[in-house]
Amino acid sequence: EKLDKKYNIYGEYYTMKELEDMGKRISGGDKGQSIYYDYLRVGKIKEAIGMLIQHNLIK
Repeated sequence: EKLDKKYNIYGEYYTMKELEDMGKRISGGDKGQSIYYDYLRVGKIKEAIGMLIQHNLIK
């Protein structure tokens, strides 16, 4: 299932569920979060990760 698939992000592995959970910590209100979830939904994982890095949620 898609939620269990692990995405390799700079040597760390995250499931879609973990990525969704991390999105809840993005600041900037609903707008930032909705962009993040749009990225996940359409499979733009690298862009989503870029947002997490930008918000210092992962290094």
